[in-house]
Amino acid sequence: FLLQVVARLGRVAYHGPMVATDLARGLQPAEAESLLAALAGAPPAPLPAPLALRGGVARGPLLGGCLSLLAATVGTPWLPPLAGAVLFLEDIDEPEYRIDRMLTHLGLSGTLSHVHGTVVGHLGRGWEQGPAAAWQRQSLLATPGPVSFGLPVGHGVPNHTLPLGREAVLDADRGELRFD
Repeated sequence: FLLQVVARLGRVAYHGPMVATDLARGLQPAEAESLLAALAGAPPAPLPAPLALRGGVARGPLLGGCLSLLAATVGTPWLPPLAGAVLFLEDIDEPEYRIDRMLTHLGLSGTLSHVHGTVVGHLGRGWEQGPAAAWQRQSLLATPGPVSFGLPVGHGVPNHTLPLGREAVLDADRGELRFD
């Protein structure tokens, strides 16, 4: 839904705390500040993405979201073009083999071949940090541009608010995602 708001309407859509989970548990101060700033139209603050898999700097509109939902839209009119984007990915407690399969599916479909960079938020199960995940990282290394993990966004805590469709700069060398 959020990517369709961006693609079809040309508007920024916010990926952030969900009512049934995040708001129900109570937001941490930084999460609440991020959400309230987005609702007020304030420029988003830079966010850390400290675990660089590949360095470099990428610019483009921030697009993406839940990996399993993106993978499910391949071959349908609901997957907008991601070429030129800084791709944001997150998911919740998917086993490593499923994450690898979804990334491979997106890669083989050509969906990832022209992104400018990739930033990964919460995936659950320690995927981005576990030693057993080394072979799955090859799927992300097949994407062009910098790749960073550790963005505090997604189905985890903290869950900051991201402006999908807004121009972003992924600076993997500095370990941050910032917005123009």
